[in-house]
Amino acid sequence: MNTSLSNKKKVQSILNSFIDSAVLDKELIDAICLGEIDENYVNHVKALLKKLSYLNSNLISPDAKAVK
Repeated sequence: MNTSLSNKKKVQSILNSFIDSAVLDKELIDAICLGEIDENYVNHVKALLKKLSYLNSNLISPDAKAVK
């Protein structure tokens, strides 16, 4: 039972890391779509690019049919 709990905590940690790296929150989307184009806008776009880069490098296989 202790091993099971440990495994669940490891999976939770991995999933939390993935969610933080991949999910676009409403504030980020609104800031890019509706915000003034200023230094904050540039920072939001950089955050979006970082998330897209993460997804591109870690999730999309060049052999995936969806990519072709």
